[in-house]
Amino acid sequence: MKVKKIKLLLVFAVCISLQLEAQINNAEYNELMWGNESEEAKVTEVPEKWKDMSAVILYLDESFQYRKQPMNNAINENIFIRKRVKLLDQTAVNRWAEFSSENLREKKWGKNGNYMGIKIIKPNGEIRVIQENDFVELENKESGYTKIKTLKLAVPDLAVGDIIDYYYVSINSYFANVNGGLDVQFEPELIILQSEYPILYRKLSIQPERRTYLNAKSYNGAPEPELVEDGKWTNYTYISREVESFNIDQMVFPYRAYPTIVYQVTMCSDANRKKRLDFLGDEKSIKSNVSENEIASLLLNFTDASFQKNTYAIDMKNECARKIKPNLSANPTDLEVAENAFYYFRHYLNFKYSLYYGQLAPMSYFMSDFEIIIAFSNVLSDFGVNHELGIAADRQYSSLDEVVISTQLIPFVRLYNQDSTLITVPAGNTVFGEHIFLIEGTTALTIDKKTASAINVASVWNNKTDDLFPYQKKFIPVSTTEENSVIDSIFINLENLSPAKVSFSETFCMMGEPKYYYSQLIIPFSYKYIEEADSYAMYNTFSPADTKQIMKNIESIENLKDKEYAERHDMVKLILNESQNVDDVVLDTVNLLSPGRWTNDDTLKFQYKFTITSGIKKAGNSYIIEIGKFIGRNKEFTKEEKNRKVPVFDDTPHSHNWILSLNIPEDYKVEGIGDLEISVDNSSGSFTCHPKLEDNLLILDIQKVYKKNYYPIEEWPQVLEFLQAAVEFTQKQILISKSN
Repeated sequence: MKVKKIKLLLVFAVCISLQLEAQINNAEYNELMWGNESEEAKVTEVPEKWKDMSAVILYLDESFQYRKQPMNNAINENIFIRKRVKLLDQTAVNRWAEFSSENLREKKWGKNGNYMGIKIIKPNGEIRVIQENDFVELENKESGYTKIKTLKLAVPDLAVGDIIDYYYVSINSYFANVNGGLDVQFEPELIILQSEYPILYRKLSIQPERRTYLNAKSYNGAPEPELVEDGKWTNYTYISREVESFNIDQMVFPYRAYPTIVYQVTMCSDANRKKRLDFLGDEKSIKSNVSENEIASLLLNFTDASFQKNTYAIDMKNECARKIKPNLSANPTDLEVAENAFYYFRHYLNFKYSLYYGQLAPMSYFMSDFEIIIAFSNVLSDFGVNHELGIAADRQYSSLDEVVISTQLIPFVRLYNQDSTLITVPAGNTVFGEHIFLIEGTTALTIDKKTASAINVASVWNNKTDDLFPYQKKFIPVSTTEENSVIDSIFINLENLSPAKVSFSETFCMMGEPKYYYSQLIIPFSYKYIEEADSYAMYNTFSPADTKQIMKNIESIENLKDKEYAERHDMVKLILNESQNVDDVVLDTVNLLSPGRWTNDDTLKFQYKFTITSGIKKAGNSYIIEIGKFIGRNKEFTKEEKNRKVPVFDDTPHSHNWILSLNIPEDYKVEGIGDLEISVDNSSGSFTCHPKLEDNLLILDIQKVYKKNYYPIEEWPQVLEFLQAAVEFTQKQILISKSN
């Protein structure tokens, strides 16, 4: 069993209401969190070096407790957070003047619930404790079996120099099925120790029960834990002092760049410990190092029947094999089988649902990535498709030699076809055959499935040598800029010169990695759900009961479709305002032209039509056109960012090609076209612009290319060179004036 943090997963979730009350200033937790203060919690002054910061976190104490309830089949995950923030300028005052909570509640069973306390400390020492009636209730939201209040607080008379001292407590009990022995794993925690504000004192405590397995590792200069044992409990404490703030927010994997603590807690019997796809040590100490052989041994576990007990994964595997068979040709190729199975798994994992604590959750919620890949591999084997099993480190988290928990790994299968197609767990928009971006450029451990199946697992476990079995190390190639590209065609019409009115018709064509953010934005869930229902009707996927539920879901979606599209419209408008650096975008339409979710149609295509009332300035009898701004904002770099000290991580090599066509008004001529010619090209990337005038159409062919997915810090000057060229281009202008 894996304990997952419950989220609202589906807009049409079936709800049974239970009225829940907000808890502000619970007396027990006020005393626990604010009583018996340490010397560090009493500090009110900011170090001289941080006087110019917007705010400083004077004190941050986070404690995570993991408990097995005595005489009860339940476990607890309890979270206690206290933070004291000193506001040093008006920006911080405005930022902290409002609190809102969507999850502030007390459940009517046990002490489960979320609790908060807030007090404002004035420079003269005056203290005001916020009361529950200071909050305004905005709405009630039903989620599963709970009704959640959304509360908002506008803090009155907040001023520069004030200290906000608040705590948040979350008490969570979960039922633990102990049939066959206790087997519970909590969600992993990845905690970056730095924040947008500097931190004077920070304490992180992990408090598992004794006889609990703890995997934990400190990365990038994070402190090592101090161990304190207190009877039944073990307390691992990480203390940091004078932690500087973030200064890099782009082209970075934060877990690879900043001090980070990664940990995961597991409670299980010794018998179940041996059946887990994890790297558990012993119950008396932290496991902070995982050997290559331990990682490679997971490949053998993929073929071991004792690790294939998840009934959800077994059902998915059996159903897939049964359902896709009628859709295959008489003698299907390996690629045909794999492609059909892939889309079936995508459908099953992301668009089929079951109840979880009263909420509808996709089936992917009930299986680990390893269990899903084991099931997929078994489908391929059922159809006689030879393939490799593989494991690689997720580039976002660590390299393979620094892994400490299985979440940092990505399992996959590799086909023995010409393209060596890699397949991992599909998300809702993933296309068969596309690259697994988060393992590109890494070294994976692989083994042939048949070879692995023939190995006696017991003999491997008894082998005391380093050479356990014949796995291989293989480099995962990096995809190309052509495979990860954006073509952005922008037609611009100067509808009015004074006052300015500029209309845009912008069409995007996206391939590979760049499309996935926009897929989430542009493709409504309702569109995908209905498309999936239509597509998989051909597999006779749905039982009569399934069909009835799907039609009910579609009816619910249809009722919410207008709201969903309105929310998309508002979000696109926000993005365009940010991109054009204005606040007056009038968005006419957002059109999805092609979802790019299938092998034979893998390009995401969509279009915006909008107008702005800027970008034109009158200069005597002429007009200045701020043409560089029309491609959208390219983020400028702060002094700290220019003096970057951490390597550059990008998802993939990729390119963005703007084809900008500006319609010049009749009887007007253009000056300054030559200044638009730009070419910056080096080993890291490039930015180029080539203008041409065809009749009354000024056409700019602009391209920005990121040539790698990783740049050591030594290459940062070359990266900065082409990125800075793009920033400078956004300041480019042309002049138009009457021809006569």
